[in-house]
Amino acid sequence: MTGILSAYSKTPALEDVMEQLKTLARQPAAFTAKDETSLPQVHAVNCLKEIFKSSSLGKRCDNHIADCLQIAAESLKSKMYVVAGHA
Repeated sequence: MTGILSAYSKTPALEDVMEQLKTLARQPAAFTAKDETSLPQVHAVNCLKEIFKSSSLGKRCDNHIADCLQIAAESLKSKMYVVAGHA
């Protein structure tokens, strides 16, 4: 994801990707114990994390910091976060 966004192409636009990832990360998770590897919410949070860590993308995401910090805080309370092995 970060490689594609770092290319500065017109599509996908960083703003569009950030909004889609934030929306996906906020969705409630419905999962079973055997389905723990297919949690798109976890993948979205991980993509957001990598975007902020990227030297070329992180500085372009200043207006998303508050939303992403809120998502991170909410994730700490999520059962999905524990099942995915991040606790």
